[in-house]
Amino acid sequence: MSYYEDYQTESAVVAALAADSSLLRHELVNNHTALINPNAKILDLEQFDAGRNRKRGIFSTQDIDSFADYIELNAQPEHISVFVDKNQMRAVAILNFDADGFEQGRLDHKAVLDAERTVMFKKLMGMHDMGRCNQKVFAEFLEDWGHKVVARDADGNEIENAKAINAVRSMRIDESAQTDSHAGNYRETRSRLESVEAKSIDGALPAYFTVNDECYQGIPARNLALRLGISNDDGQPVFKLEIKALQSVRDELAKEFADIVATRVFDGVSVCIGQFQG
Repeated sequence: MSYYEDYQTESAVVAALAADSSLLRHELVNNHTALINPNAKILDLEQFDAGRNRKRGIFSTQDIDSFADYIELNAQPEHISVFVDKNQMRAVAILNFDADGFEQGRLDHKAVLDAERTVMFKKLMGMHDMGRCNQKVFAEFLEDWGHKVVARDADGNEIENAKAINAVRSMRIDESAQTDSHAGNYRETRSRLESVEAKSIDGALPAYFTVNDECYQGIPARNLALRLGISNDDGQPVFKLEIKALQSVRDELAKEFADIVATRVFDGVSVCIGQFQG
């Protein structure tokens, strides 16, 4: 305690000790981080710089050209990996997936491309997901989208749009029922067989529909076959429109989307179908 022998009171010694322990001391961990005493707090010095010490963030777009341009301006080919989520039709380019001198980069600088559905494909998916719709809604759908949706008979022949709409609007449901019964020594059974037949006053009903559409902006157009189902709801026709082989269509779209992305980014950049969680 010889260091404090010149202090007149114990209070003065306590004050000196308190002042000494509160002195701000620091040690640089690297060029951008400091370890601050007391309490060993870590302080990121980047906030005091004029700018960031490295690129990071997320750029999002629905435009393939902007997606490719951003990647070209902000990354090196050897540092990039691209992942395509086929269910979401989304491409995520991680621009610092790799880094010089490290086994992996920071994974916090990304470009995201969301493929944009066409208006027609949005409507078709809405009808597909809706499940069932009434006579009025289905007829209005054909009126609104007759320039894209082609009605066909069972042999594949095209039905004029106006005739297809009239056939839907004038549809009626015929229901017949037959009851069978059987009695035996040990049991009695009854069964009721019902059949529902959809008929149109103004002509043959469409058997199915076809649509030629890109589905997503920038992807080549394709032919889609739409299955038409008709059921009975208290004597009223109920329609169900489904895209045939929808999962196969989705797989084909995802593959073409991935191919388009691969042709637009740097040569040699890996494009994988799937998701990556870092």
